[in-house]
Amino acid sequence: MSDGAAIIDEIQTRTTRCTLRADGIIVQNPVPFSVNSLDDARANIAAFAKLAKGRRAPGIVDMRISFSMGRGVREYYSGPDVSACANALAFLIKSKAGSVVGNMFLGLNMPKVPTRIFTVEADAVAWLLQIDNAFKRAGMR
Repeated sequence: MSDGAAIIDEIQTRTTRCTLRADGIIVQNPVPFSVNSLDDARANIAAFAKLAKGRRAPGIVDMRISFSMGRGVREYYSGPDVSACANALAFLIKSKAGSVVGNMFLGLNMPKVPTRIFTVEADAVAWLLQIDNAFKRAGMR
């Protein structure tokens, strides 16, 4: 991530580097050209949950990096394991053209947490912090 936020913790899985930023946002950076299996997806969400430390945290998935998902992975990423540890997700893409893939994911899998697509990292961070603050004000962790 390029906005200069301090990284306070990090977990590397076979297919993803998960980092916890000082502002509480967890970033998932896929390993370039990796193929996520269902076991990889479970490991990635376990890493996210460990960094979240028992709360529901906002997350960025950096989709500017080329990677793919095996059968069942997209459905898993939209399921209850994700909503148990995330309160909102921002997909960061390279360009508006990349939104086709992101919108397809959202349309087919309907995530159970607020999810948006961004091309500008600062906009994604601002939106996630707004959602996270609303959860905190409502006493929802």
